[in-house]
Amino acid sequence: MNIEGTGCIANLFSIFHDGSICHTNIVNGNLVLQIEIPYLAKRINPTFKRFILCLSNIRGVRFTTWPSNSEMQPSEIIDTDLIFRPQLEILEGVAIGDAIQVICSVTSQNCDYCGGELYFQADFAHVTDEAGHPYSFSELCSLSSDYWEEWSRHDGRH
Repeated sequence: MNIEGTGCIANLFSIFHDGSICHTNIVNGNLVLQIEIPYLAKRINPTFKRFILCLSNIRGVRFTTWPSNSEMQPSEIIDTDLIFRPQLEILEGVAIGDAIQVICSVTSQNCDYCGGELYFQADFAHVTDEAGHPYSFSELCSLSSDYWEEWSRHDGRH
């Protein structure tokens, strides 16, 4: 199931809020992200920990850092190996024109930045669980909203 439109693709990252991009691979111009997000994946299967997000025809990938030291200037990284070397924790996705901005934090001690903004363009996205079952945008929205409704009823306890 293809998920199309910049707004929908950006919202996928908001659905995956607090998830970590734990593994990446570029295959034939597509960026494949393994997003570790146990609280959401367990709703499908108690043994699941992640989703696989494939971004089709990825382009314009760059990451603007938030320096840990206030005296340093932000830098822009365009090498995907360097962008995804530290685990990026997803905070929110935003559509900006025809580009997607993913706001991320970084907790790695090996970085001189604490997060930043990942930017890219993609034609469409495809999301599967660990068993390879595909999900539509509306299914993922329901999965997420059900979790957060339950979370709010239980006073925020996982």
